[in-house]
Amino acid sequence: MGPRGTITVGRWYRGATPLTVVTWGADVCNPQPFGRKRRFSRTGAGTVGTATIQLRSSGTGMLEGQHYQNAYVTRNIEDAVARVSARADARSVVQFEATTEVLTAVGRRPHTIKMAFVWVGDLQYEFIEPVAEAVPMFATMLPDDDLPRFHHSCARVPDWEDFRRRVDEQPYPLVIEGEGGSGLKFLFLDTRDLLGHYLEYTWMTDATWERMGGR
Repeated sequence: MGPRGTITVGRWYRGATPLTVVTWGADVCNPQPFGRKRRFSRTGAGTVGTATIQLRSSGTGMLEGQHYQNAYVTRNIEDAVARVSARADARSVVQFEATTEVLTAVGRRPHTIKMAFVWVGDLQYEFIEPVAEAVPMFATMLPDDDLPRFHHSCARVPDWEDFRRRVDEQPYPLVIEGEGGSGLKFLFLDTRDLLGHYLEYTWMTDATWERMGGR
């Protein structure tokens, strides 16, 4: 854990003496399959007990949701898609240009970009070539050459209203927010101080998820 959380794992016993587990070191315990509760086995003598893991954060973070996409910016989207498609076992490739009205810190603005979605297994690679941005979020991170540069990851959240409420409580700047019809909502957070890149979050209906290639 980082400085924002603590781990409480209960106790195991050596004879009748309870010992609190405060480390993940291999010489202390071997965690079994992931879950809210885990069974720990010690690498020495002792009775195995059940441990409950609780993460208690002193601040509000935004690392959540189902990560399904890595996104890259490029000056030449045709070249980027051709390069990746030639070397990847892609099950789907879609390329288009779109203009969406998005909400920014200074009001609603049109946002035009070229996009391509390349599905490789259950990971979607997105390529973006900025055309006329509402906020210069993509153009400022373009490389000098035509190679793609990593820009953000995207995660799908199950409850947009609950998520959106917590966005206002977290420390990272909201850059743009928009919708894609009634079945899709999205926003971008500037988390470069945390991760070195942006984070995008989306909510979508199951029908929209399946239509865009999710499974």
